[in-house]
Amino acid sequence: MPSKELIDRLLREIRRLPIIDCHTHLRWNQPSAADVSDIFGYHYILAELLSAGMPREELLGAKTGRERIRNALPYLPRIANTATWWGFEEICRTLFGLREAFGENTWEEVFEISERRCREPDWHRQVIRRTLGVRRTMLTNNCDEDLTGYDRSMFVPALRIDPLVLGCDRLETVDLIRKATAIE
Repeated sequence: MPSKELIDRLLREIRRLPIIDCHTHLRWNQPSAADVSDIFGYHYILAELLSAGMPREELLGAKTGRERIRNALPYLPRIANTATWWGFEEICRTLFGLREAFGENTWEEVFEISERRCREPDWHRQVIRRTLGVRRTMLTNNCDEDLTGYDRSMFVPALRIDPLVLGCDRLETVDLIRKATAIE
């Protein structure tokens, strides 16, 4: 078994390594969530709630993020053992001060804290750089996306190819490629 000194030394060295986020769901022009409901709305959480029996209209038909979370409360115990839910709660603990399980007694306070924090100037920079230690974030961009004004110190554009590859038999995809490359 490795010694505590070796483990500590390895952890120190690992912490010094630059972190590059190579798969993100951030939008370069709006990198911060509006509140915790944006994070709650991650597609894996929504899929888990639907799999746990939550009616689709209660989840996807909610008019606001607050309503979506309120509607989901009875179904949260059914997804509490998933890795995605663990990750969501870890985000809530780290960024918004969650002290107990996210649920009936805690969600509104977390929501209110998240609304305030996510509106702070440069909140996204604080979270990405200071809290997570990420130096650069790879974006996923369409070939015709206007990137005017993106922050080059934080983001690196990367071409999203799946719509091009999966749609290569469609005329609109070929036209999009022609326009983006200026090749007829």
